[in-house]
Amino acid sequence: MFELPKSEILRGKNVLDALFSEGSKLYEHPFKVVYSFSPGNVHEAPLKFGIVVPKRWFRKAHDRNSIKRHCREAFRLNNTHLKAALLQHERSLKFMLIFIGKEAMPSQEIHRKIILLLQRLTLQVHDKAAG
Repeated sequence: MFELPKSEILRGKNVLDALFSEGSKLYEHPFKVVYSFSPGNVHEAPLKFGIVVPKRWFRKAHDRNSIKRHCREAFRLNNTHLKAALLQHERSLKFMLIFIGKEAMPSQEIHRKIILLLQRLTLQVHDKAAG
């Protein structure tokens, strides 16, 4: 139930280029989300995501990795409502979570912000299905 399989990791230069050129954006400081909806595909995971922490603000790899680890954990624990909405409306979602803050945050704050972002994305799924 609370798993993060490799099939849900966003990979590939063409996929990332298309996402950044055609995707919509959401902001919830210290995160920026670039996302794109598409019709659901039975053979693909309904949800694919990636995380970026810029080297510009976090020079040490262990700082970047720590932030990414906390983000992945928060996503893994709280993505069930978003997945259910995507499956219900037969949509798929690709999104990139970009950490735009200039300093690290406590794990609880990262969890809280990611929950807010996932709730906003879930509302977007329902709005896209209705409209």
